[in-house]
Amino acid sequence: MTGVWPPWKGHRVLDASGASGRQSVSRLAIAGLVLLQAVAFGTQSVLIALSQKPWGGFAYDPSSAVVFTEVVKLVVALSSVVLNGQQRLLALHPVAELPGPGGPSRSTSSGDGGLLGVLQRSLVYALPAVLYVVHNNLIFVAHVYLSAPMYQLLSNLKIIAAGVIFRFILRRQLLVIQWMALLQLAAGLACSGFDDSAAGPALAGGRTRGPSAALVSSWHVGFLLVLLLAICSALAVVYSELLMKTSDLPVQVVSTWLHLYGVVASTMAYLATRQPGRSLLDGFTWLVWTLVLANGVLGFVVSFTFRHGGNSVKLYGASLAVPMTCAVSGPLLGQYSGSGFWLGYVQAICALCLFYGDQRMLCSIDADVVAGSAGGGLEQEEAECPKMV
Repeated sequence: MTGVWPPWKGHRVLDASGASGRQSVSRLAIAGLVLLQAVAFGTQSVLIALSQKPWGGFAYDPSSAVVFTEVVKLVVALSSVVLNGQQRLLALHPVAELPGPGGPSRSTSSGDGGLLGVLQRSLVYALPAVLYVVHNNLIFVAHVYLSAPMYQLLSNLKIIAAGVIFRFILRRQLLVIQWMALLQLAAGLACSGFDDSAAGPALAGGRTRGPSAALVSSWHVGFLLVLLLAICSALAVVYSELLMKTSDLPVQVVSTWLHLYGVVASTMAYLATRQPGRSLLDGFTWLVWTLVLANGVLGFVVSFTFRHGGNSVKLYGASLAVPMTCAVSGPLLGQYSGSGFWLGYVQAICALCLFYGDQRMLCSIDADVVAGSAGGGLEQEEAECPKMV
């Protein structure tokens, strides 16, 4: 891997939609991306909760489900590479070193070492792949301690982890209002711990409504698990973005190597945690296979919406995923959220608006926003309200 760490010595200014040089899309397209992202997040939690035993735990090995999920992702990524005719790029040579179409061949780097050289160059994708595998396994464990809606709400810890890591590792500057948003988000998520519906099925059976020592312990364990997987996710995203920025390779090629190492890492995790006498497919039902396929496809859906949707999709998608999960979890799982949950959710929404919102709108006059004629007001305030960085 070439390039200077970090590659962003300054800061990148984002436009009002959160995109840097991204073409504008219609409101209908944005609405579709928002709905797609919300369904992607909510479906995963509901399917995991449905696949659990009534008293908690899983009849199948979650690590084996992660293995098959990585296989699905690898097949999808490799198929995309083949369909786009990018097979030669899997050798991980810089694009400038490959033969041009219809032209003379340009020499590749000397001493590439054949297959051994390719494997050596691909090792940079092993670390984010391992982080993603740890993240995916922790999701199953967290659902044992948290209800599906509570997991979705606490998943906003990823925003805090990503904000901190992007600031101190990639040196992307944050506005003061964004730091205040992260603090408010942390406070809102802490308020959710007082909800009496926080526990997952392992600790929810047979308890009465109201706070209890077991319930508080369940939320704290789940909180720590989600925090850990949020850190893994943020680190993996930062490292993957760095690889894409410095390799000049298509996203499909990078994804193929990431998921290839993901298959290797998840298989090793399965072998390390496998119970004696239990096979790879023990306990698998149609619901588990649906979860595997959904997780495999939803990974690309979330990646697509983040790449093309900008900050507006992140804001509204994350906001809509929580009530959608609540609406489904009630009738299907019997998991209903209490006042503490909704108090935390309202604070999280306000924090997301401050963190992802259009800085010009946040600095505009309320009457202009309500009237829908904020053009003049926004332009007047733009000089006083710095752009998102």
